[in-house]
Amino acid sequence: MLNLLPVGVAQFISVIDDGYAFARSTAFYNDWTIALWLRSPGDVVFAAAGMLGRLRQLRHRRRPSVGEGKPVEPPAPVRAPRRVVV
Repeated sequence: MLNLLPVGVAQFISVIDDGYAFARSTAFYNDWTIALWLRSPGDVVFAAAGMLGRLRQLRHRRRPSVGEGKPVEPPAPVRAPRRVVV
């Protein structure tokens, strides 16, 4: 909400005043550069939460138990018994 709301409000006002096509054009974003800076607090909160979540995952990962994490050898191939012809 903190990320998209400021630009969304500015874009809605632009739709009412200048039309939908202008609000979706690059000219709108060039005129509303200050509104794009208003997205920064939301972006910072989102990035910080993502980084903290990742650090928490790394801190709480468990170590492998005995035998876990070692490569497993494939089973020996099963051979059909030989038939002896008498």
